[in-house]
Amino acid sequence: MKKIIAYSILLLNCFVLHAQYWTKQHFNVENGLPDNYVFAFEKFQEEIYVATDGGLVTFDGLDFKILNKKKIRYPVSLLNVKDSTLYIGSWLDGILSKDREHLKNIYPTRINRILKHKNKFLIYNTYQRFAFINFDKTEKIDTIINLDKVNKNRRVAIDDSSIYISEGKTIAEYNWKGIKDEAFQYETSNTIEAINSIDGFLFFGDQQGNLSWMPTQNPVQKITHQFEKPYKIKHITPYKNRQLLVQLNHRAEHNSIYLITFDETYSKITKATSILTIKNGISDIFVDQETIYIAVYGDGFYKIFPSICLLYTSPSPRD
Repeated sequence: MKKIIAYSILLLNCFVLHAQYWTKQHFNVENGLPDNYVFAFEKFQEEIYVATDGGLVTFDGLDFKILNKKKIRYPVSLLNVKDSTLYIGSWLDGILSKDREHLKNIYPTRINRILKHKNKFLIYNTYQRFAFINFDKTEKIDTIINLDKVNKNRRVAIDDSSIYISEGKTIAEYNWKGIKDEAFQYETSNTIEAINSIDGFLFFGDQQGNLSWMPTQNPVQKITHQFEKPYKIKHITPYKNRQLLVQLNHRAEHNSIYLITFDETYSKITKATSILTIKNGISDIFVDQETIYIAVYGDGFYKIFPSICLLYTSPSPRD
């Protein structure tokens, strides 16, 4: 009986204390972070790794430990492969690989993006014309796509079967051999700012605040949701089942993170909740179980996780 009363009080408080649904923690140089410019996160062998302008660090929830400061200069992207090797993309040193004991440089050319989808990953430089993928057992990198020109509006998404490349207002599809699917031709009226392939749907957001999604197998069935003001959509990241995290860029560098919930068939959005608004740019959004890490240009990072009340009313986590 006492347990029933306790649970009843808890659930009653959950309905009342909506503002306490999310716990937010902010970390920067005042907390021991080596630099306030943060670019990426990754979980590797049960530790959270943070790529900053001041080097690579691990984070245990309270404290930071700087790793190989002289050997890893300006890390900007991270990739965990089967929890045995951590690949570090550096703006100065190319790609480095790290296991429990060793660190070595395996590719000299600077890179700044690593995408991962299950066991597929794509490594590339947004300022150059090529994209290259995967390592063999000797860590050799194979270039698979050569593009005609540099395009600062280029955005890329991947899934098990395809690589999707947006060049402003168009989206093209390539297979993992680098062959373009000529049947997949999609064009929008506004410049695409973010793109991601999630649960069999291709999601993309533009400069006018339109979030659109369509089945990857039938791209003519597009659905669009427009936010109230013409905000730029800068990131689209999966959270839980039928939930996404969407970054909206308001004015200057003011940004908000919204938690978007869909119905069971992704036919409509059922709820949109703002969980963070800051005055800085956002470079990365990383999800570890229930916890959300948000990397910020010039102000460290935020760690956001649901309160016990929210856990009682939320969908199940993704597999």
